[in-house]
Amino acid sequence: MRIISKQHDYYDSVRIFGIDPNIVYVRKEISYDQSTPEYKNARSAAIIDAVISKLPHVSCYRRDAYISRAFVLIFCGKIFPCILYRYYSSDIRFPKKRYKYCYNLDSVEHFINKYGSKSDKRRFKSKSRYRMSTKRNMEELFKISGSKSSEFIDLHHNIGYPSLIIEPNATNQKHLIYNPILKDINFYRIFDTFKTFQELSMFIGGVMGGECPPMIEISDDIRFEEKGFDSKLSFRKEKEN
Repeated sequence: MRIISKQHDYYDSVRIFGIDPNIVYVRKEISYDQSTPEYKNARSAAIIDAVISKLPHVSCYRRDAYISRAFVLIFCGKIFPCILYRYYSSDIRFPKKRYKYCYNLDSVEHFINKYGSKSDKRRFKSKSRYRMSTKRNMEELFKISGSKSSEFIDLHHNIGYPSLIIEPNATNQKHLIYNPILKDINFYRIFDTFKTFQELSMFIGGVMGGECPPMIEISDDIRFEEKGFDSKLSFRKEKEN
């Protein structure tokens, strides 16, 4: 698989072992806010909207452990809910800030037990159905992690990209992101470099195939730049005066 992108991701190094030139991934990050048709279309799938509704709320700044982000990643036909926990400490023996992208219940529980306050641990163990950040409700959220669905495949074909993030409570107005940089969300905790590259290559070349123009149509400017030429120059000889 050939990757054409201005940004680096953690699985790009796998290309040194050989690539299939017929499979092309034009990886450009594109973002939308909640008011756009693209965001509403992404949430229109019933299974996706059901998972999003189970995401815990983003917390306000506190000194103990709190939720900074909560989103779902749709990657090659599979869904992965994720929660970003942060912890600030004034203790000079430790770094001022710690964080962890949690893709399963064990990660959440480990972070809470290690960095959470007594009240954090008490809330986490609560049996309340109305607190989305309790162990009971997070267990329901992560049950679907890694699951496949025809709705995901339809969404991939609709948008023309193999990965996207839906984040309803994003603070930076990026509520929907096509082609997110996976290293930025620690996705290597789920798939290593080879697995990620293989999943993308098989999905783009097989499932998406030639039905996704954004994947395979490459402009002349990109072709020139890929070969080391300046896109502002032409191969034609300029006319002499």
